[in-house]
Parts: sequence; structure tokens; C-alpha cells
Amino acid sequence: MAVAMLRARKGAKSLAATMLVMPFLLAALASVRPQLCDTGTPLIGRQAYFDMLVRKVTADTNLANGVASALASMAEHIAREIVPMAILLPVGGVLVMSCRDANRDLCSARIGLVRTQNRLNICEVFGWTLGLCVVILALTHIIFTLVKHVRRRRQLREEAKEGEPSSGKA
Repeated sequence: MAVAMLRARKGAKSLAATMLVMPFLLAALASVRPQLCDTGTPLIGRQAYFDMLVRKVTADTNLANGVASALASMAEHIAREIVPMAILLPVGGVLVMSCRDANRDLCSARIGLVRTQNRLNICEVFGWTLGLCVVILALTHIIFTLVKHVRRRRQLREEAKEGEPSSGKA
């Protein structure tokens, strides 16, 4: 009888443990759905379903690959345009500065040429004016000499006429 009591106690403990664990197991089973119900995989036509699923994944992958390739080609296009600019930007800056310096030097040279041409023009105008004055003075001297010569001849003629006796025509 002692053995029966011992067995009864063990059974009661097992039953109590089972009754205590059963609600937790049922709650766990209720919250976990079976794999078949979760995927919604049909029992009939499973091969077609999985083929369709593979096509959908392939289509999504192709779409993602298309978007990725479009973005990659756009990035490549931008890189083709911007990277040379980024590489040549310092060169462009040096080029701009050297062009500015060359333009400044050219402007300075042009200003020097203009100043030289102005001096040359002033000298040319002064030379023409001086030459014209010399020519005018020379012509004036020639005219004065001619007028003096003509007066002198007239005076000599008049003196010669006064010194001659009249021929009696009076």
C-alpha cells in the first residue's frame, strides 16, 4: 500500500504539471500558425503556384535590376560629365588665372602701344606742323623777295625814266 500511495502521489504530480503546462502549450499553438496556412500554398496545383512565385520573384528582381541599372547608368553619365570637371577644375582655375594674367599683359601691351602710337601721332602732327610752318615761311620769304625784287625793278625803271631827257613830245 505504501507503494500504491507513492505511485498515486507521482501521478498526481504529473497530472498537476500536465494541467499547468497545457494552457501554455495551447496558447503557444494558437499563436503559432502552421507553415502551410501561413503561406497560403494550395494543396492542388502546387507546382504552378511555385512557378508563379518564382516568376514573381524573378520579375521583382528584374525590376530591381532595371532600376539599379538605370541608376547606375545615370550615375555613370553624371560621373562622365562631372569627374573630368572635378579633375580639370584646378586646371581650369589655373587656366582662368593665366588667361586673366595674359589678358592683363595684353591690355598693358596695348596701352603701351597706344601710348607709343599717341606719342608717334603727336610727333607726326608736330612734324607736319613744323614742316608746314617751314614751307609757309619759305613761301613767304620767296614772295617777300619777289615783291622786293619787283619794287626794286620798278624803282630802277622810274629812276631811269626820270634821268632821261624828254624827247619833246610835250
